[in-house]
Amino acid sequence: YHLKKLYEIMAELNHPMHENTLMQFASHLAKAGETDMALEILQKLKNYGSDFNTAPMLSLCSAVLDRSFRRPGATHSESAIFEHMLEWGMKPNIITYNILVKNSVDAGNKSTAWQIHDMMVESGIEPDAYTYSILLNDSKQRMDSEAIEAVMGLVRRKGVKSAYIVNDVLDAIFQNIIDDVSTRSEEH
Repeated sequence: YHLKKLYEIMAELNHPMHENTLMQFASHLAKAGETDMALEILQKLKNYGSDFNTAPMLSLCSAVLDRSFRRPGATHSESAIFEHMLEWGMKPNIITYNILVKNSVDAGNKSTAWQIHDMMVESGIEPDAYTYSILLNDSKQRMDSEAIEAVMGLVRRKGVKSAYIVNDVLDAIFQNIIDDVSTRSEEH
C-alpha cells in the first residue's frame, strides 16, 4: 500500500524517475498484486524508449504476467497484458511462455495451455522440463491419462531428462495405483 501511494505521489508531482527506478516500482507493485499500476508503468517505460528484450525487462514482464501475483479485479486480462507487451516489442522467451502455460493451467484452461505450448514451438522456442512438468502436473491432477501419455510421448521423443519429470511420472503412477486399489476395495 505504501509503495503504491509513494509512486502515485511521485507521478502526480511529475518527479523524474530513472528507468531502473520505474522498473523497481513496477516489479514490486506487480508482486503485490497491483497489476494495473505495474502495466501503467510499463507503458511509461515504453514511452521512454525502454528495450523490452533486456533480461531485467523480460523478468519484469514475467512478474506482471504471473497470475499468482494478480489480485482479483485487475482491469486487464492476461491476454491483453501479453498483447501490450508484444506491441511494445517484447519477444517472449521460455520463461514468459512457461508463465503463460502455468497461468492457463491454473485457470483450468488446458486447451489454452496446449495452444501456448504449440505457439512456443512455432516461434522456435523449445519447451523445457519445466514446461512439461506444468503440463504433466495438470494432466495428473485432472486424472487425464490421454494427456499424461501425450506429455510423456513428447518428453520421450525430445529426450527431456529431469528430476521434476521423474517425480511427476512416479507420482502419476502412484496416484493411478492408489485409485486402482480404492476402486477395487469399493467393489468388494
